[in-house]
Amino acid sequence: MTWESLALALLIAATGGILLPTAALMRHRELNRRIAREPAATELENLDAKLVEARRDFEAVVSEVKSKRGEVADLEVRASVAIAEADDATKRKITIEEDLLTLEPRRQELEQCQTELANCQESMADLSQRKTELESAIQHLKLELENLTEQAERAHKITAKLPQLEAAWSTKRSELLQAEQEHGNLKKEITELRDARGKLNAEITSLEAMKAALERTHAELHGYIEQDKKEDEERKKRALADLQRAPACLSEANLQAARAKEQEMQALDRLQDYLRQCNLEYSKRTLYAFHTCLKINDLSPLTVLAGISGTGKSELPRRYAEGMGIHFLQMAVQPRWDSPQDLFGFYNYLEHRYIATDLARALTHLDQHNHPEQAKPWQDRMLLVLLDEMNLARVEYYFSEFLSRLEVRKSVDASKPASRLDAEIAFDIGGRDKPFNVFVDRNVLFVGTMNEDESTQTLSDKVIDRANVLRFGRPKDLADDAPRQDVPRAEEYLSRQAWASWSKAVDSQDMSDAQALSELGTWIKRLNEIMDQLERPFAHRINQAIRMYCINYPDLGAKRLRVAFGDQLEQRILPKLRGIDTADCGDGLGQLLSFVQQDIGDVQLGNAIQQGRDRPLFTWQGINR
Repeated sequence: MTWESLALALLIAATGGILLPTAALMRHRELNRRIAREPAATELENLDAKLVEARRDFEAVVSEVKSKRGEVADLEVRASVAIAEADDATKRKITIEEDLLTLEPRRQELEQCQTELANCQESMADLSQRKTELESAIQHLKLELENLTEQAERAHKITAKLPQLEAAWSTKRSELLQAEQEHGNLKKEITELRDARGKLNAEITSLEAMKAALERTHAELHGYIEQDKKEDEERKKRALADLQRAPACLSEANLQAARAKEQEMQALDRLQDYLRQCNLEYSKRTLYAFHTCLKINDLSPLTVLAGISGTGKSELPRRYAEGMGIHFLQMAVQPRWDSPQDLFGFYNYLEHRYIATDLARALTHLDQHNHPEQAKPWQDRMLLVLLDEMNLARVEYYFSEFLSRLEVRKSVDASKPASRLDAEIAFDIGGRDKPFNVFVDRNVLFVGTMNEDESTQTLSDKVIDRANVLRFGRPKDLADDAPRQDVPRAEEYLSRQAWASWSKAVDSQDMSDAQALSELGTWIKRLNEIMDQLERPFAHRINQAIRMYCINYPDLGAKRLRVAFGDQLEQRILPKLRGIDTADCGDGLGQLLSFVQQDIGDVQLGNAIQQGRDRPLFTWQGINR
């Protein structure tokens, strides 16, 4: 293959098969001719340089070819657009030709319409003339219509007024008829009034005579009323006279001067000497227990002495009051008692006066807050009230309300009327404006005795919770001699201040030591746990009462706390166990027995509990200490 053919092949390949322009071919042929004329040696040396130049020229040609190819492409696009536009023009031409074919019938129709239009124009001219004639006729009719409308409106207005005129005429006619009827009634009433005036004149004459008689009667009654007022004032003075009279228990007692202040133990020793002189034997423990129960009347306002008849239950409070220098009032309870009136008396509405008992008179004369004039001579005195055989009647009927009042007094301020009102007793004094109230202070002590037989009533839990119950059992030795009545009694009274100085508050620390107080709290807690098992638990009232009793018990040295706590078991706890089934409650009673014998160390009380436990139903007969 020659160089010329090789170069041509390269050119064709580089141009993608497109032949080079004529100028390039001629240069190529010229190059080949030069190569053929020069010697072979120089040809080979210059071949590379020329080839580079040829390659450069070739690249330029290739670049020019590419440029031309872009122009060809643009021409091809423009040719395509021109062809598309030519096709569109051809289509529009066809469409126009088709439209021309369809317009020919329309042209004919148009010509026909023009002919018809000319005919219509001729008709319009005729119609225009007819229109002018009709408008003239219409104008004439409008004028006639306006005239008719005005006539119709006038007629309508007249027609609208007709119902109103008819109604007015009807109303007027009714008024005339009513006026005529009223005129007839007035004539009738005038006639009746004339008759009535005659009767009234006669009645006036009669009433004037009656008035004169009534005035005479009024004058007489006024005199009676004035007389009755004077008598009523006298009745009012007499109505409360019975309450204002001092009772015998205060006025007739041989207690004139206050006893010199003495210690509590000295007073108790003096009391024991007096009882021995009276031929009465009470153990020191019984005396101390009774004395302590009276001291804590703030929390336990009632002391009950229970047991068989003839054991000295009624004698103890009487002799205690005599030996201590305390006023004494004994009230024998009757089986018929059923209200507080049996204690305090009642207002007799027939006699218009209050029928008072000695208790009502005594409480009035010891109440320095509500009745200072009556209480002035006895404001520093003490009174012991004995309700003898109190369970002959139901205690709840006549004493329950009063007992609640006594319990309330611990939480009131006696110096303030509004505060002490809940603790006062209101007497029925016939509905007078000013009430008659009595405040029972702590200087009044209440004791009750009760025999236990088939003729008496048992105490309710309410009374037991608010009382200390001392039981007198069968005496070990029977006394041969009756109590002496000729022993001289004290002429000096125990003052209220001296009595108050013996009492200690619940929070008092006047015990042997703090350990004793702690031990007391442990005992009470253990006791309540046992009572809970026996279904007889107690609450704050019993807890506070036991503590106050133990704190106020007279001094017995180291055994003071155990003795006092054993007394409270007898007085407050064991009475609550009456009637329980010992078989069902055997475990609880066993724990109570163990607690009394081992923790408290009271063997005698434990033996008494065992005796009650041996029966089918637990009974408590008390202990003779």
